[in-house]
Amino acid sequence: MVIAVSPYHLTTREVPAMAALLLARRVVTMLPVPVDESGGLAGFSAMQTAARIPTYRKFVESWSWTTPFWKREVLTIAHAAQNCTDDMWAAAQHIEEEPACAALRHFLKHHDYPDPAAYLSAIAADLLKGGPDPGISLPVVAGLDRFATRHALAVARSRPASLAQQAESRMGEVVTTIAVPILLQATAERVMHFREVLGAELDALRNAMERVMEQGRPSGPSAADAARLESAAHALADAVQARHDELLMDARDDEVRVIEGVATVTLTRLPWDAAIASSIKAMDALAPVGASAVRDVGPSSHAPASSPGPNSTAMLPHDGVRGKSFLGLTIKTMGSQPASRRIR
Repeated sequence: MVIAVSPYHLTTREVPAMAALLLARRVVTMLPVPVDESGGLAGFSAMQTAARIPTYRKFVESWSWTTPFWKREVLTIAHAAQNCTDDMWAAAQHIEEEPACAALRHFLKHHDYPDPAAYLSAIAADLLKGGPDPGISLPVVAGLDRFATRHALAVARSRPASLAQQAESRMGEVVTTIAVPILLQATAERVMHFREVLGAELDALRNAMERVMEQGRPSGPSAADAARLESAAHALADAVQARHDELLMDARDDEVRVIEGVATVTLTRLPWDAAIASSIKAMDALAPVGASAVRDVGPSSHAPASSPGPNSTAMLPHDGVRGKSFLGLTIKTMGSQPASRRIR
């Protein structure tokens, strides 16, 4: 089971990132570094880019805690030899060219920067802020969803806190919900230790979730698949309790205090452009005057996009994703606070 995780969640070590790093076979994210026309790094490694751009250097330092995950290939920026940067540019192009997205265009910031490297530096700066700028974060989130849709990956989602997230939660089709033990706070080494000790139980859970993902039944998983998933979740919880001393061996010496918890994971089928469509609905809720053109936007209401311009990505906005969906994993700890009034 491969789970895509927003770089915003990794930067803040939020629950979706911590849960995915424990539960998934691999976690895919977006690393904002310049890419060349073939989709590879544009002659620079992350550290070389960090040396050239001070803001990027601070961003790389903020991710230093994830180093063990990269070394063990639990965390990666690629899947099937592709990364999601092109999908981010395609998502931005989709917003720029799609008539139904007119309400969002003044939010986009990619055209405010002279080149892709400058924009990616702006993303790195935004990742370091407490509250993301929707003009920068929206293409990142939508691009990650687009990438997951093309590769049939799951995407970790946080509890619906913003107006857009609340709108998105009403767009999807809930498949099922399970409860699993997770680490709310821990070092990467401790998470890796949990993955090793609980390897058999985690594999069983991953296999059961993959089975549900592969089925994609409109009516939800079969009774047998649902029972298998529920059983795997219970077995994981039992294993955590039975091996608790081993799991927390020498934990008092960890740089970060271990905090355990239980989270609900709600599997929801969402359209590839759920982040975009829900943001439009949030804008409509905040400023309904003159928004009639976008009031009825939905996953099937898009008109064909125009051809990409000479400076845009070669990937067409709808290439391989029109009418398709991905599986969102909304991860919520027990006792989460009520939603706020942010847009996204």
